[in-house]
Amino acid sequence: MRFLHTADWHIGKKLHGYDLLKNQEAAMTEILAIAKKEAVDAIIIAGDLYDRSVPGIESVELLNQQFIQINLEAGLPILAVSGNHDSATRLATGAPWYKQRNFHLHTTLKEALEPIEFPEVQFFLLPYFEPLAARLYFEDDSIKTIGQAVRRVVQAMEEKFDPAKKHVLVSHFFVAGSFRTESETTVEVGGLDAVTSDTFTAFDYVALGHLHSKNAIKEGKVR
Repeated sequence: MRFLHTADWHIGKKLHGYDLLKNQEAAMTEILAIAKKEAVDAIIIAGDLYDRSVPGIESVELLNQQFIQINLEAGLPILAVSGNHDSATRLATGAPWYKQRNFHLHTTLKEALEPIEFPEVQFFLLPYFEPLAARLYFEDDSIKTIGQAVRRVVQAMEEKFDPAKKHVLVSHFFVAGSFRTESETTVEVGGLDAVTSDTFTAFDYVALGHLHSKNAIKEGKVR
């Protein structure tokens, strides 16, 4: 199976007061062109679809337009998660309808534990979340950091693995050893937002967002 790994579209972002919508529209048009040229089977968006939790009308219209072109017109499945810049609640609106069109947008831990099944691959879509969400979901007060939380989530995912298939994780967080870029703001400090790469040993590929560089981490299957 071939898929195109993208992330951090940040629709609606302004750079020093300059509106980037036209640039972003051009970039997304190029993404679709690449997907068609490479004959991919799906497009991944690993979080931060919008730049703000309450995006402007023009931003919403642009993203909807791109979804129509990718999913409805080109017929490409979309596998997406909410990021730290997104409002999970707002993005979740319409998600049950999206799934009928092979557009999978996960915004909760509960959804993350249910794999998206393709003939040869299981995709697990893990949105950005705070440790408290995992502590409450698993009813485990020992979960204090995001590293502990993600490790617990991954353990639960492994229980759903089909041994006859490959396993891909799509998520949005900071992996220890990664290099931050100036275009991404630090949400937390002191290492509490870091997840170690050995957490993902069981996966065949990990499609991350959050850091704005394909070379942010050099861990082979973790990108």
